[in-house]
Amino acid sequence: MFIFLLFQLALSTLYGQVQTIKYDQITNFSGRPDTTTAMLTIDLNKNVSLYEFGKVEKEETISQHVQQDGSLSIRAGKRIDTIGSYVRTDLITGHLELREKAVGNYFLVSDTISVDWSDIMVDTVINGMDLKKTTCSFRGREYTVSFLPDDNLSAGPWKFRGLPGLIIEASDLNKEVTFKAQAINREPEIHELAEPQKIAEIPYFSNYEDFRKERNKLREQDVSSLKNRDGNGQNRRIVVSQVKVDYLEKD
Repeated sequence: MFIFLLFQLALSTLYGQVQTIKYDQITNFSGRPDTTTAMLTIDLNKNVSLYEFGKVEKEETISQHVQQDGSLSIRAGKRIDTIGSYVRTDLITGHLELREKAVGNYFLVSDTISVDWSDIMVDTVINGMDLKKTTCSFRGREYTVSFLPDDNLSAGPWKFRGLPGLIIEASDLNKEVTFKAQAINREPEIHELAEPQKIAEIPYFSNYEDFRKERNKLREQDVSSLKNRDGNGQNRRIVVSQVKVDYLEKD
């Protein structure tokens, strides 16, 4: 477990030109929490941030889990991948360049978002830090978000931005998706953000909506081709409606 160092940040604003923040990215779609370590690098010289997660150092096989409601939850297998997923954000325009994973495959996607932040902000304290808390709606989920106020910065994990400060925690209403900052390095070894590696063979989508349609189509094709053995040892085809497949974004 990473030592929580965020109290250091509460003593001063983020004047350093390059900051790195380590997050726990926690998903809990089927009653079995899955925690991924993610890294956010903020380069104020370039006005760019890079959020990286999902690198795989060891292969994992596909797993299946029948839930109480009878639906089948599928956890996709994982191949070794030293790049993983990333979200590169232009901190001036808000434009995103993504490496998204769906049904075991990666895609490059351009995205422009507008997070619907609530105007209501209340004070909260986390690990001795004085933070602000607010809520937002974003692509099918309702989030509660805590952030450290900073007039010189607007950044956070994944695709979250638009608040006056650094987002420390974010969790959706059903606790299926959670982001928690674990450590901040205000004097990182790097002095400039390294641009993510791009592979030319990966399919590219110029907008998120086209990617979402392709992702859902691939998901239906993949799920409908799965087979499972019933109690009699007979193969039976699984239809899409029996399978629960979740993503960070519902819409």
